[in-house]
Amino acid sequence: MVPASVLSDGAPLVAITSPGAEGPAAAACASDFPELALPPGKGHDGQQFYAIARDPLRPEAAAPYLDRPRYRLQRIAYPLVAGVLSGARGGTGLVLAMLATGLAAIFAGCLATGALATRWGAPPWSAAMFAVVPGNLVALRLSTADAMALALAVSAIALLEARRPLLALALVAGSVAVLTKEAVLVVLLAYALARRDRRSLLVAAVPFATGAAWALWLRLTVVADRPQVIELTAPFAGLAAAARRWARGEEAGAPLILAATVMLVAAALWRHRDRLIWSLAGVPALFVIVLSADATGLWANVSRIAAPALLFALVAVVSPASLPRNSELNTNLVGADT
Repeated sequence: MVPASVLSDGAPLVAITSPGAEGPAAAACASDFPELALPPGKGHDGQQFYAIARDPLRPEAAAPYLDRPRYRLQRIAYPLVAGVLSGARGGTGLVLAMLATGLAAIFAGCLATGALATRWGAPPWSAAMFAVVPGNLVALRLSTADAMALALAVSAIALLEARRPLLALALVAGSVAVLTKEAVLVVLLAYALARRDRRSLLVAAVPFATGAAWALWLRLTVVADRPQVIELTAPFAGLAAAARRWARGEEAGAPLILAATVMLVAAALWRHRDRLIWSLAGVPALFVIVLSADATGLWANVSRIAAPALLFALVAVVSPASLPRNSELNTNLVGADT
């Protein structure tokens, strides 16, 4: 469906990376596709992932094509996988590799969601909910890292919630998730806040340390001449600015996505009196209040930001009102740790 939505407009497949004639990666796209007339405007974030994936083992080489190089390179895992998969410096092969990586991420997210949801008593078809969360489809359409990051975070939680917890694999999944998109750490922190045991704390602390170490390396090796993180604001300031934009009739889809997310999260919290659901659905939803107007006011951005809260709310709604306790999920904690 996603590539068809691009090709049906008569655009070449490279349009799935959302380049723009005034975008930061316009020169890279024009070099690899000289016959392509880039559409007007700045485009979207996918073009910058494309620029990184052209040579992912040399992040500094992509810096000239990135608007905020340290910030963009913090999310190295997705372009690294696509770049290694394509084995090329750029071109159609790399675009297809990015699409394949996004599709594989959504499939893995479905498997992880199904494993987690059925462990909580939800029906098996709940696995498909990962694929219908709007933000994950938007990430596939724009060639961004959001779906892959969320799939890995859900995988980390599912591995800990399994009958026999797999801590080592959960730590790997969580660490790669943070290297895919650092904001997904909110999900892991929410899980640690709910479970409050050694394993859940480790699956938040180790990925945090991994992301911090990579950020430090980028700070030492990549030159940046402007603020790198501009998405965080004072609480509700970004939403207030976004509301003024919506009042002018701009980005009408954004408030609809936010409203739907709030209603589903509220339904999940009303249905469950469980600290786990309250944390996994509620904490990512609250994260929205400290984000800028560009993050929350544009439908393509807010749909991806709302994806974690929306996913866990959907799982909660179709799960039994009373989830198994942690001790019921893992009946032999000492043996599992050993």
